[in-house]
Amino acid sequence: MSTTGGILQTSSEVSISEVPVQARLAHYLESQLSRPVEYVGRAPGNSHDGFIFSMTGEDRKLLVRLDPDQGPFLHYDGANEALLMRQLAASGMPVPEVIAAGDASVFGTPFLVLDWIEGEVHNPRQTSDFDESRRIVMAREMAEVLSRLHALSLDQVSAPGAQGTAHGDPATFLLQFDKTLDQLAVVSSRVLDFVRLWLHSHLGDTREEVTLVHGDFRLANLVWQEDRVAGILDWETARFGNPLFDVGWMCMSARSGDDPIMGLVSRDQFVELYNAASGRRMDERDVLLWQIAAGWVRGCTELRLLDLALQSEDPALIDVRDLSWQFGSHRTDAELLRLIEQFEAL
Repeated sequence: MSTTGGILQTSSEVSISEVPVQARLAHYLESQLSRPVEYVGRAPGNSHDGFIFSMTGEDRKLLVRLDPDQGPFLHYDGANEALLMRQLAASGMPVPEVIAAGDASVFGTPFLVLDWIEGEVHNPRQTSDFDESRRIVMAREMAEVLSRLHALSLDQVSAPGAQGTAHGDPATFLLQFDKTLDQLAVVSSRVLDFVRLWLHSHLGDTREEVTLVHGDFRLANLVWQEDRVAGILDWETARFGNPLFDVGWMCMSARSGDDPIMGLVSRDQFVELYNAASGRRMDERDVLLWQIAAGWVRGCTELRLLDLALQSEDPALIDVRDLSWQFGSHRTDAELLRLIEQFEAL
């Protein structure tokens, strides 16, 4: 195997078609790194297949992340995601080191090799049991890290899917999900179609600000070392757009300002922490609008997964995933209509 510009390339003398994927990954890592590796296990994740390897004789692990053939998003661009993560690292953001980015010629799908960040990934059930002072510290850390991301100069980063430009309508982040709805083959949602029109009529009134948006900023994509964010994961949804989307994404399930988010603090407390860290002034109207935008995006991904499951020939997917995502889709529809009613009552 050879490498060109950080892109792994397969050797014509190696046949990998019938070798288990873990062995194939280990073979290429050993060829690339010139040292033995040991398979540790699968990494958790919703979109990608992830495989963890340890480097023999070193206290270091690597993650090999394979892009899915089909997932909740229409397009995956591992090469541009790798470029963005390298730019973010150079800007001082806590992201995994990109060891290499491989194209589909190696394993049949693009992939990334990332340095494994040791730490904890929390969920809201865990954090809700933390004492109040720790929950506030963690929420402030999240707000400050997010504000640092949104403060990056657009000249410093090249977001995947940005189509070569860093300037434009703050609602451009939503355009890919317009395409998601348009390309559904089996299912549809009148609620999501209605909310799409509603958003396009209301987002034009938002402040004209474009930053890098993570797109999936939440506890599940943060690695913690004590109460410090040591790693921000999963940049495939990163786009240029309105920074308030990321706040709305974290708050989208809150029914009121007093509702807890992420098991840490109330929605209004987190918004105030973000306002203080970023210098922005999100008001109730802003919060509800971007909760609606975030909920609509979630609804589009849920409906796409349901659509894929119903088209699948795998009975296991039809039996399990269609019920799961159908339930999620109905729940999201109800939440979106409730949020719009709240917004229009202001």
